[in-house]
Amino acid sequence: MSSAFGGLLFLQSPDGESNSITVCLHHVVLTPTYDLMDPYREITWQDRRQHEGLWADIASKHIVFNLPSESVRDLDSDQLNEVLEFWDTVVLAHHELRGTTPKQRERIVCDEQPSVGYMRKNIPFENLSCTIVSKTVSDSGYPIVTHLDASDPKAAGFQLNGPALKKTGDWGIFHELGHNMQRGWWSKYTID
Repeated sequence: MSSAFGGLLFLQSPDGESNSITVCLHHVVLTPTYDLMDPYREITWQDRRQHEGLWADIASKHIVFNLPSESVRDLDSDQLNEVLEFWDTVVLAHHELRGTTPKQRERIVCDEQPSVGYMRKNIPFENLSCTIVSKTVSDSGYPIVTHLDASDPKAAGFQLNGPALKKTGDWGIFHELGHNMQRGWWSKYTID
């Protein structure tokens, strides 16, 4: 497998299965990663935030943000802890309203050119009076995708600005997370 565009590489084993594989990677560049669940995150962040990879993976217990590395290099672990704890409360509030508990982390990805809308989620459309190529507006149901301005630390809507989020929130991501919580019987246009 190779990519002319680079990007993050994830290896994941199916749930409940113990597998052993050998993977040989070439020309891999380390990328900034931060995980609220890592007990050593404050210590390792000093080095990891300087990794040369173009995309960062910033995670809490219930949500992960993939955004340009330059967006997070100046954030310290206290700032990341604060904002990731905030986002966990947001995801948990959505689940509380739905009456469920999280089974996987939500994922937010910043992209140069989302194909439809400002932020989007995979929403099937049936029996609508419009012409569409496939059953979905886009193919991005998971993850939620937003424009790059949400990853700009100088922008008002920077998704990792803890104090601003606590003050004004982020209606766009709150809204898309709400779509992820929708159940099929709530609307004929959603699926579980």
